[in-house]
Amino acid sequence: KEIKLMHKELELLSVQHTQKCLENSQLNQELQDHRQSLMQYQKENQELKKNQRETDKMSQLHFPLNGKQSHVAPQVNDFYEMEVILRAREAEMQFLRQEARSLRDELKIARMV
Repeated sequence: KEIKLMHKELELLSVQHTQKCLENSQLNQELQDHRQSLMQYQKENQELKKNQRETDKMSQLHFPLNGKQSHVAPQVNDFYEMEVILRAREAEMQFLRQEARSLRDELKIARMV
């Protein structure tokens, strides 16, 4: 009778272990996906910053020191659009970093159980 109970307990523990392994695998995959997204957003962020620097240089060339504006107003609008996009991407990257930290924490907890 005691052996049967031990077998049932062993089966239960085995099932729980399998579930934790599957959960661990899923968390690892989610973490990897978030890391890939983060890398993509960082790359896009770098490209936007590069474009912003180029736009800044062009703005300096087209806006003389006396403050008079030349015929490049559309480019200024592009600059502001890029700045808004850049800020949105930075906020999204910050969110993804936090999400990745949370997933790592969950993964650590899952490994402890």
